[in-house]
Amino acid sequence: MTVTSPTLVVAVKGDCDGCANFYSGSLEALEGLEVVIVTNSLKGAPELVGATHVVYEAPDLLEALGVTWPPFYVLISPAPARVTAEGIAFTPEQVAAEIAGRGNVTGP
Repeated sequence: MTVTSPTLVVAVKGDCDGCANFYSGSLEALEGLEVVIVTNSLKGAPELVGATHVVYEAPDLLEALGVTWPPFYVLISPAPARVTAEGIAFTPEQVAAEIAGRGNVTGP
């Protein structure tokens, strides 16, 4: 994964009510960020396959970032690529408030 702008990686899973805020809800609060929604496996998670936003099956990325349990977010800042924030993801608005001012992100 090449990071050229502030990128928010959000790990989700199918049987997670809060995760639906990211894969099927409004991401307006995260405007200005590249948002990449990932899961360990799409198998057995029809709600992820039919989501409003694209959900990528990316177990290798989650492992590389050290994400072991969704819902979780990692904010990556470019040049040089580095993690500038991470935490539990409940809603896009909550994440936007937590990452405001980090990794060249202005926030909501």
